[in-house]
Amino acid sequence: MLLCNYTDVYYNEKITSRLSFMPATATRIEFERFLLLEGDVIITKDSESWNDIGVPACVDESLSDVVCGYHLCLLRPKKDILNGLYLLRALQSVGVREQLWMAARGVTRFGLGLDGIKSLEFPLPPLPAQKAIANFLDRKTAAIDALIEKKEKLLELLAEKRSALINQAVTKGLDPNVPMKDSGIPWLGEIPEHWESKPSKYVLDFVTSGSRGWSEYFSDFGSIFLQSGNLVGNLKVDFDNVQRVEPPQNAEGARTRVRVGDVLVCITGGLTGNVGIVEGVPEVTFVNQHLGLLRPVKNEIDSKFLALQLASLVGQLHFQMVQYGGTKKGLSLTDLKNVGLAVPPITEQFSIVEAVENQLARISMARDKSESQISLLREYRQSLITAAVTGQLEIPTEEYE
Repeated sequence: MLLCNYTDVYYNEKITSRLSFMPATATRIEFERFLLLEGDVIITKDSESWNDIGVPACVDESLSDVVCGYHLCLLRPKKDILNGLYLLRALQSVGVREQLWMAARGVTRFGLGLDGIKSLEFPLPPLPAQKAIANFLDRKTAAIDALIEKKEKLLELLAEKRSALINQAVTKGLDPNVPMKDSGIPWLGEIPEHWESKPSKYVLDFVTSGSRGWSEYFSDFGSIFLQSGNLVGNLKVDFDNVQRVEPPQNAEGARTRVRVGDVLVCITGGLTGNVGIVEGVPEVTFVNQHLGLLRPVKNEIDSKFLALQLASLVGQLHFQMVQYGGTKKGLSLTDLKNVGLAVPPITEQFSIVEAVENQLARISMARDKSESQISLLREYRQSLITAAVTGQLEIPTEEYE
């Protein structure tokens, strides 16, 4: 026997035999009660987020060995009154989604009871009209989804281009014809002949991480206390959504205080290896124990060049190779001090950073445009479903055939 679980429903509008279901066991009564039949609709009824409640999927074919899993609710329409594919679209419409969110209960985890599901109200046209609406929306949403998929693939290509651009610039330089030499570091390979290959500790003035136990000093109005979540990608540090802290007046505060030009690296948890550069400090700021703080030696290495190299493919490869722990990944301060760097003369570093920033700006513009288009397509998809279900659209006659 197989189990249709939460993620099968959450990530698929249609449940078919092509999905990879997980093995399971059930009693005979459970098997008969929760067996998936064509036209059934399954919705998510538990989630850590209120807006993930009631995500629907329709069973596209009867599955003789698949049952509905945990944290899901199985809805079986009366076939002479309600079409399953129409019910799927009705549950995706704005008005019904809002009813589901309102019916959800919880604080840190949200759940939807049977009473909330049974009390849902939605338009119920004649069965032929339901089928026509479902056919129309299947065709239209498939076209929209294909456009979204193309835009998402473009985002992937832009991300790959960005990584390749950074890696090439900070390890090989801007001149493709410059003489090369072996760096002595296997994963770094060849570097320009006039560059130096050295551990990061030789170009760092100071390396530290935040103090432990400062949670007791959390405050609504204190200084900024940066955490791993503040390294938001693209070498950015988010100073807007921050924890506040009022630390004790001792050396720990001086040691972990952030300065302009510092480079921050996440050293524990799921974001390990994320890099951010402090280009400005709006007010007194400290780092917590999940962040490593690297302070470059002036005139030896530029902060932006260092951040780019740590965030490059070779920098991230180093972090992956030295991470310790089993279920918990992490970097030590020693790891941060021994990153193998390719270091050009300081003036060349400035030129590389300027060239990279100019090219990244163009990539960023293309990425922002694609993300905006994806957002608009998803909004259009949602509004189209709602308009069709609520009778605001005239469905073509061929959809009734």
